[in-house]
Amino acid sequence: MSPNKATLAIYGIQDRNNPEYPLYVHDHSICLMQDGRVEKLLQLERKTRRKRDNMLNRELHSLLKEAKMISPDHYDVVFVDNVVGRALLSPNGQIRFEAPLNDTLKNDLEKGRCWWYDREIDGYVLNHELAHIFSCLPFFGNFKENSLLVHFDGGASLGNFSAWTFRDNKIEPVESHWDLKYLTSLYNANALAFAIIGAKIWDQNSVPGKMMGFASYGTYRPEYEKWLKEHNFFRDIWKKKSVFLAEVQKKWKIRLASFDQHHPFLQDIMATFQQIFQRDLLQKLKDLKASTGCTQLYYSGGCALNIVANSEIISEKIFDEVYIPPCCDDSGLALGAAAFMEWKKHGRVEKHTP
Repeated sequence: MSPNKATLAIYGIQDRNNPEYPLYVHDHSICLMQDGRVEKLLQLERKTRRKRDNMLNRELHSLLKEAKMISPDHYDVVFVDNVVGRALLSPNGQIRFEAPLNDTLKNDLEKGRCWWYDREIDGYVLNHELAHIFSCLPFFGNFKENSLLVHFDGGASLGNFSAWTFRDNKIEPVESHWDLKYLTSLYNANALAFAIIGAKIWDQNSVPGKMMGFASYGTYRPEYEKWLKEHNFFRDIWKKKSVFLAEVQKKWKIRLASFDQHHPFLQDIMATFQQIFQRDLLQKLKDLKASTGCTQLYYSGGCALNIVANSEIISEKIFDEVYIPPCCDDSGLALGAAAFMEWKKHGRVEKHTP
């Protein structure tokens, strides 16, 4: 890793089962930074017009060739991992990267093995969690002293929630786990939510946003929350949705012939989902504030797209300042990895406008 070289960051981990639509992996991107400043940034869907495109391993050679970047002599290479794996292989085998497997998160870059066309070069990996968090730097500059850094999404590399502290120019891990998966599952892996929204499995990346909008029509009902928990939020009724309709009639004496989005009951169910997410996330952040004493929050990951929850984090004044980047979802991962390596090289990243 050389301070005189640019940084090329790649998020291109291949999806599971190679489906026709993005499933576990989505929003591939590639970023080039030099001296703490973004030189090139491509979210793959902008090039291919395929929504949330996750086929960068197929496109990488042609993109590099078009940009005259086949030779890595002028840049260092860093990859971003995913919960489904830490390796990237182009179809022709000319680009191949393999990262070490770990049971715990590292707070730094990790050296991997990288074959780049006709030779082996230095290659690094940054975990998904820190790549999300460091997508803040190009928009806000370096982290402020005594800050809490939080990532929260559907699944990163070793969990879906991580927290870190930033003090004395050092990042230290606080916790990383799947403990809050029950919250993200409400939005990305819940059969009832899909049924109410009217979505198929290939629509899954659009479901959370539609849920948040739909929730605004309803009202949180504590009695509905208790009932939903008793039935595990009906998360597994993918092929037996009539079970939910029958239970509604049995418990609430409400006859639903279908998942009519105009029905107040379904609107209140979705509002209850949203309130559970907001409430439990805020409590988690309050607990972290109490245990770490951090005064600033940097927050990223797909869950940071929940605007109502973000508004509550700010209005509750848990932290003196809250920073959330505009590309907080996976589309910002290559940017975050590039920013991390540039921060390691130069100790700073310049501010950019969106």
